[in-house]
Amino acid sequence: MADRLVTVNGEGRGIPKLSLLSKVSYGMGDLASNLSWTFISSYFAVFLTDIAGIEAAIVSVMLLVTKVWDGVNDPIVGAIEERTKSKCGRFRPWILYCSPLLAVANILCFTTPFSGAVAKIVWGCIGYILIDTFYGMVNLGYGALSTVMTYDPKERTELNAWRMIGQNVGSVILSLISMPLILFFSGGERPAAQGYAITTAIYAIVAIPLFLLLFFTSREVVKPVEEKKAPIKETIRVVLTNKPLVCIFFMMLFYMTGFFGRLGLVVYYYIYVLKRFDLIGPLMMLPSLFAAGMMFLAKGHIDKSSIVPHIPYRSGNEYHDALYSHRLIWYCPWPLAADDNGPGSRCH
Repeated sequence: MADRLVTVNGEGRGIPKLSLLSKVSYGMGDLASNLSWTFISSYFAVFLTDIAGIEAAIVSVMLLVTKVWDGVNDPIVGAIEERTKSKCGRFRPWILYCSPLLAVANILCFTTPFSGAVAKIVWGCIGYILIDTFYGMVNLGYGALSTVMTYDPKERTELNAWRMIGQNVGSVILSLISMPLILFFSGGERPAAQGYAITTAIYAIVAIPLFLLLFFTSREVVKPVEEKKAPIKETIRVVLTNKPLVCIFFMMLFYMTGFFGRLGLVVYYYIYVLKRFDLIGPLMMLPSLFAAGMMFLAKGHIDKSSIVPHIPYRSGNEYHDALYSHRLIWYCPWPLAADDNGPGSRCH
């Protein structure tokens, strides 16, 4: 029988510890997310300009508009998922039912069924909005899943360590093989539409089983506490006065600005400045490879490293809760600023 655990508050009594399979499967969930979002983040803009023939300035506006929708969509989806009631829990059903839709949306983004300029712009916007919507449905549930799989804060930290490993392993693989696959299926020395379409279809087919593995090997053991719903005005006030949360918000704002700023330009640099398609994979792989190595080294030393200060868990203290859940930030290879792939970063 599995070992039993009890947290410092007595919660989780009699609940088995998470198995290695559950932890590894949780990490594979971020690898599956990379198969979707990494490819979109790295190559969608290039596809629109170089394959669909849309001007770069128009592509920039398209991505800006869809990102505004993303900012509206995520809070709504998060609120709905938090209030979901099902036999499978609050978050797991979203992974089960929305991951196939995400795969289909990925494939649609890299198709060009229309020849007119306006039709291509509209199709690209619709495809990217669908990606943002379904990715939010899957990934918000996936991110929240670690908080309800166990009562033990150390196990939650370990789950997030496996998540970082899965993300960076996925980034390494996709960085290395994406452009070679595109060129192979394009049948020439330069990328073609069919190369993008077949490559993203392969990634979609691989991602779905990984999401299903996550669904079937996870359980939501932490049940929501029925409380009186706070008014929206009070919720906003609490959020804005939560100093640790505000600090994390601005940290991620600056980090993501740098990440997506560099990610949106790097492929163009390799194509039009270096003019070496054969170097795109290796060069994009290097930051991700280093980050993955750092996460493998860090995973077993979260609580005992002499480099990272130990932060004891104190339930009920928002400051310590925030710091505890974000201790992995200290393991990020900051000199790299961001890897060239991934839905967000190794630090979320």
